[in-house]
Amino acid sequence: MTWKQLGRAFAIGTIAASMSANGALAEQAADKGGAPKIDPAAEAAMMAEMIKMGAPGPEHTILETQAGKWKTVSKSWMGPGEPDVSDGTADHEMILGGRFLMSRYHGKMMGQPFEGFSIMGYDRLAKSYNGYWIDTMGTAVYPMLKGTWDEATKAMTFNVDWPNPMGAGTMPYKLVTKFSGADAMVFMISMTHEGKEMPMTEVSYTRMK
Repeated sequence: MTWKQLGRAFAIGTIAASMSANGALAEQAADKGGAPKIDPAAEAAMMAEMIKMGAPGPEHTILETQAGKWKTVSKSWMGPGEPDVSDGTADHEMILGGRFLMSRYHGKMMGQPFEGFSIMGYDRLAKSYNGYWIDTMGTAVYPMLKGTWDEATKAMTFNVDWPNPMGAGTMPYKLVTKFSGADAMVFMISMTHEGKEMPMTEVSYTRMK
């Protein structure tokens, strides 16, 4: 299969669901090379739609507001009582033509050096924010899927199932980032245990100038 044929196949696989609803996808038949045959006009329409959906949209401006260098104050609750408080820094950068936000965090956790890394994007086909988080506390990759943005409260929220720190299996977590203008935001993690939501981490960000 040639690169052109691969490009055609990728375009069909990516856009077919949305285009077929409008009747724009022509009937396909396999040729000797294994590439599907489609009408040139339909192929051009699919390629145009793929380019459109592959470009950053207005949802990506929410991610872009986080780009820059930040000072942080982190509060961590390991149980009842007062939280552990520590300072840190974060560096957020838009990558791949403004499609994804790459974030690196440096601070402390339980008195030890701590580093975390995340990639966040907005899937224009799935219509949701998605990403992952990794850090020096372990070897797991923590997915963040189906995130939503609330314009009224200026908050991005993820409801995820992550490993249970108190035993086997997983448990529900809520991740919320609230924005206070262009130069401040707060990130909060809570988990639900026995029907009760318990705070785990709160990180206050202040933009460096």
